[in-house]
Amino acid sequence: MTTEDISGTTAKAGQAAGHRQGVVRVSGLRKEYGDTVALAGVSLEIGAGEAVAVMGPSGCGESTPLYMVAGPDRPSAGQVRVHGEDLGVMNETGPALFRRRRTGMIFQFFNLIGDLSPSA
Repeated sequence: MTTEDISGTTAKAGQAAGHRQGVVRVSGLRKEYGDTVALAGVSLEIGAGEAVAVMGPSGCGESTPLYMVAGPDRPSAGQVRVHGEDLGVMNETGPALFRRRRTGMIFQFFNLIGDLSPSA
């Protein structure tokens, strides 16, 4: 079996991550919202140029790992490293600065600042 990443290279399944440095590394990720457990022990590594799809029925927690990796939300337990930076040890403003420098995110619903007008 082979896998093809978005850079167009093909590698044998299981070897792709071994030949590339992981850009995203998640280990033991857990997220709880009150009594609800959205994630329990998720671990994965995504290499440069790889594309990953997380699928499931609406509301099952498929977007939760994205919020952990992009930085708007923090895990209840576990570690998230992106480009070698541990998002869990950042101070309150750290994730916002990290997103400004390293990531981008398009929200499903508008998350705009209500006090700002479109004609600024």
